[in-house]
Amino acid sequence: MSKSAFDPFEFEPRKVRYRYSRLAESTISSYLGSCKLMCLQCVSYDYEAAKTCSATHCAMWSANQRIFGGETTTTVPHGTSEESE
Repeated sequence: MSKSAFDPFEFEPRKVRYRYSRLAESTISSYLGSCKLMCLQCVSYDYEAAKTCSATHCAMWSANQRIFGGETTTTVPHGTSEESE
């Protein structure tokens, strides 16, 4: 495979580049790998923060649940049925 011009770690420290370089290489053929990398980028490569993501409005959230095991800290929106019970 030819190397892409896209570099997800262009502005990241060497430590981050080294730790996630294999994941970045696998994103060429892996949908979940791509989603995992996007989630990690979103939370500045903090694995625990990605694992407990509560951004249910995010397009990657359902994939995040599959990748990180669904350990979220979601909150119940104001005005839902759980509050009135």
